[in-house]
Amino acid sequence: MNRMIALALISMLIAGFDGKVAADSVAAGQLKTQLTQIQSFSARFKQVVYGSSAQELQSSSGSISVERPLKFKWQISDPYPQLIVTSGSRLYIYDPDLEQVQIRETTNALKGTPALLLAGDPEDVGKLFEVVLMAQLPDDPVETTVFSLSPRQTDSLFAEIKFFFHNNVPNSIEIRDALGQLTRVEFFQQTLNHKFPASEFEFDIPVGIDVLGNAEIPAS
Repeated sequence: MNRMIALALISMLIAGFDGKVAADSVAAGQLKTQLTQIQSFSARFKQVVYGSSAQELQSSSGSISVERPLKFKWQISDPYPQLIVTSGSRLYIYDPDLEQVQIRETTNALKGTPALLLAGDPEDVGKLFEVVLMAQLPDDPVETTVFSLSPRQTDSLFAEIKFFFHNNVPNSIEIRDALGQLTRVEFFQQTLNHKFPASEFEFDIPVGIDVLGNAEIPAS
């Protein structure tokens, strides 16, 4: 489950927001403008998965690092360690407890996922998603903007994404899948437009680890 969610992220509270206030093309343009100002992003996160009856199914925490173009690192530290990181043309999914790593092609793995909102080209937002800008409550003390995104792909893993900004900084993402499950990811200690060292998005396969997937994908 964590793996699927992470890929949906790297695959973006209805309460307090009312009504559609922008048409798809206009809202997509506004989201594109907002995303263009973010060239890199890092944060701590807490992720909670809720069932269709709003019961909590699981939770995890860790850190995220993102840099355009297509550099993405999602590291779960609790309760079970896992690392998903792009390195050149490869996307690695490393499970230390299982002593295995999967290798996928970066562009195909991220295609049509929320990860492209922060790691991909903002120009593609309107092509990949139908976008609606939701209105905020007038007494909200924080300048909050929320975008509702529906994937244009019919075979998408998720039905809707809600992407929340507080004072123009990514604050949280909600993902609802076709079965009605809701995943909420809250960000903390956010940093924008920080220049990462090259090593941030590098991965060396540990000795003795089983390798799954396409190891023939070029390393860069």
